[in-house]
Amino acid sequence: MPTSLKESTGNMQSKAEARRISPAVEILIVLLLTIVSAIRLYKLGAWSFWVDEMFTLRDATGGFHNMTYPLSYILIGEVLKAGGINEWNARIIPCLVGIITPATIYLLSRREFGRGPALAAAAIIAISPWHLYWSQMARFYTMTMLFSGVAALLFFSGLERNSRWRMGVAVVAMILAVLSHYSAFLVLAALMVYTALAYALKWPYSQAADTRPRTGPILTFFLPFALAGFAMTPKVLFILSGYSKSYATTGTTFANPVKGAVYVAFSTVYRVELAVAAAAILTTFFLLGRRDRRGLFLTTLILIPLTLVVIAGAMSRGENRYALVTLPAFALLAGMGMTIAYNALRPRSVVLAAIIPAAIALPLIQHCAIYFSPVSNGERWDYRSAAEIVRKHGQPGDIVLTPMYMPMDYYLKKSKMPVIDLESRDLRKYPKWQKRIWIVVEDSTRGLSAGTDAKKWLQRDCSLIANFPASSPVANYGVSVYLYLPNHSRESAVR
Repeated sequence: MPTSLKESTGNMQSKAEARRISPAVEILIVLLLTIVSAIRLYKLGAWSFWVDEMFTLRDATGGFHNMTYPLSYILIGEVLKAGGINEWNARIIPCLVGIITPATIYLLSRREFGRGPALAAAAIIAISPWHLYWSQMARFYTMTMLFSGVAALLFFSGLERNSRWRMGVAVVAMILAVLSHYSAFLVLAALMVYTALAYALKWPYSQAADTRPRTGPILTFFLPFALAGFAMTPKVLFILSGYSKSYATTGTTFANPVKGAVYVAFSTVYRVELAVAAAAILTTFFLLGRRDRRGLFLTTLILIPLTLVVIAGAMSRGENRYALVTLPAFALLAGMGMTIAYNALRPRSVVLAAIIPAAIALPLIQHCAIYFSPVSNGERWDYRSAAEIVRKHGQPGDIVLTPMYMPMDYYLKKSKMPVIDLESRDLRKYPKWQKRIWIVVEDSTRGLSAGTDAKKWLQRDCSLIANFPASSPVANYGVSVYLYLPNHSRESAVR
């Protein structure tokens, strides 16, 4: 039995390869992972749409205004075409992708990284509140994470096994990832950096006598992308140019690059979960100290994408959601660390060894419970309830103002009240309309997203009609409904 961390990590993979389990047990593991992941179906249609999901609805059903991510829009669009537009139908494709992801990661990583680490990593993803959140969103990030994760794991296995067919499948998976969202290019960049490091460092491979990657599998993977990149360079430069000039959100502004970079870095660690991130970081130092090529590979899969996203946050527009593609690497590093520590501590005390996985799992479970609670409300804004208040108490001729007009426009489409984008840069024009005006704003901004703070105007001239609070430890997702009456009357029009 291993008596130290050194012996434990040295024997981890060999023991995993030596222990063969029956196909029935393997199927049971996959089923259990899938059942746990099915938590993503809970309250799938309960949450209100928010503005990013409205972009998906527009592009998936309105003739593809945005052809940047066609695979995502085609799949979601086909479901909406068949079953109608509602919250459940819009989210079911990202949800199903999220459900199958943990089992897929397990099956593709158990051979190279060991069955224990693979199972631990899959379990982490299954109960990850970050992955749960995007699995219940009508967006494309879970799809990108799945396909890019499959591509990365097959790429590593192809190098390890000198397998061109694995590399060929990895190419297909990466193409599907890119067609889902451009954040897949972050993983492609990481694979390029890892290949260069593997050549330079010459760390040994488990399945090859030499210490350098084989040229055949590398060309099989990178050559198609090199040719495509050469042909599409002008278009890529045009897209990047337009992207760098796009509006900035969540504090990641060109005028404040430090704030943008810090936001992306720390919010990503929060989303990964501090316990998982800490375990991954500690495992990284340990594995790199032992010249473990698996540690080098997983570290590269984290550092390169995260660095590029942080740079994007500093320069123009970067969001931690783009770093979701790093979650499989975080989970695998944490899983390897958990297995190493567990195997080292188990001979001394099973109870002490069990503390390691418990310390990782409990914060994830707690965060998931908070996510589903009324306090958090799925970590999103309840525009649907706000629209119901307006619909219930509104009158013909009323106007609705909101910075995020698309969700309100969707939920009020059957009413006779026009929904207008709040332009708080010119708040003085609204009283001149001499109409009852409903104002729906997010509590965290009070109209900041429209250009300037509308808080003073709302407090001075408007009445608070309803508030729908929701929050997480790092963000406020509350929505408030105000009513402006002509002549600045403060009496309530809602009985």
